[in-house]
Amino acid sequence: MNPLKYFFSSNKKIIENSFFGQVTIQKLKHGSFSYSCIRHFMPVKYKISIFLEGKNNDNFSFANSFFRKIESSYPEVITAITPLLEDTLQNWKENFKIKDFKQEFQIVSLSIPIQKEDSIIWEITFETIHDPNHQFTVGMSDMEAKWLNIDG
Repeated sequence: MNPLKYFFSSNKKIIENSFFGQVTIQKLKHGSFSYSCIRHFMPVKYKISIFLEGKNNDNFSFANSFFRKIESSYPEVITAITPLLEDTLQNWKENFKIKDFKQEFQIVSLSIPIQKEDSIIWEITFETIHDPNHQFTVGMSDMEAKWLNIDG
């Protein structure tokens, strides 16, 4: 998608949601929608970007509950993604080990579905002190780390 078209598109509108606050809605092709907002993430005590995807559905109840589940399960999420991050970073730094995740990695965003599906596919993105020029996005299936993408 052309980034300029996204930001200047007339297919965007803003709604107020009681849980997520001000949410920007972008209509995509094939009848699906992308929702974005910024919200406080309790485990790290700062705001992060939230991206929600799904069909035109102003009912965010599943996304609300799944977001809360991620917040309450954050230590388990870190445990699940640590081996994937370490394996990848060992390609650049021999014998790399994460010593203090909260000091070394800062969450930037979450991408979560609006509707519940059989397998909940979502993403969590981090920046790290070990490579400030890249972001690390971990693809999750439910609470299991499946893949890693590096952007930058």
